[in-house]
Amino acid sequence: PAFVIESDPRDDLRIALIENVQRAELDPVEEATAFKLLMEDGGLTQKECALAVGKDRATIANAVRLLNLPESVQKELRSRRLSPGHGRAIVAIEQPHIMEALAELAVNRELTVRQTERLVRRIARNISEARRKAGPDVQPYMDFESLIGEELSRKQTEEEIRMNANLEYMADLVRETLRTKVNIVGTEMRGRIDISYFSPADLERIVRRLQ
Repeated sequence: PAFVIESDPRDDLRIALIENVQRAELDPVEEATAFKLLMEDGGLTQKECALAVGKDRATIANAVRLLNLPESVQKELRSRRLSPGHGRAIVAIEQPHIMEALAELAVNRELTVRQTERLVRRIARNISEARRKAGPDVQPYMDFESLIGEELSRKQTEEEIRMNANLEYMADLVRETLRTKVNIVGTEMRGRIDISYFSPADLERIVRRLQ
């Protein structure tokens, strides 16, 4: 006798997406889109999604937030002219036109992730101050040239910040390659690389990538 087994389309979708995330060389936007589909169309919770792809929940949440960036900024992430770290910093600014301007600055001036994060904090303070004075609906003017000038001057005088930014950039590269949580502790001269894994299968996947 023949047995006909009907599969759940959502199961097929989940399997295909999980295999795609684990095997394909996805750019940050493609990866974030796959996570979102796993949760929305695949019916997984954020925790279940994290377990399925061998990552922690924070990684999933941070990745999906990149989809809130304007299309022009996502394009820079796809081309890898901006790293996911840059994207995570920029998405904290809610105004799309400011996100786009900041992303353009980060690309053209080759800003590090740390520099971008500090600019975002300065911009957020300026927006908060402008709204406090003129009301919540005000669209504050941003003197980006002044802000970037201050930031680049700081880069020239704070060697430690430069080194930390370089280490963070290299950590981002390793994260993208291994697709897991990575932290570099130490200085440019010596230190250690902490690589996280979240299941036996995830450990095997990371080891295969390192071979």
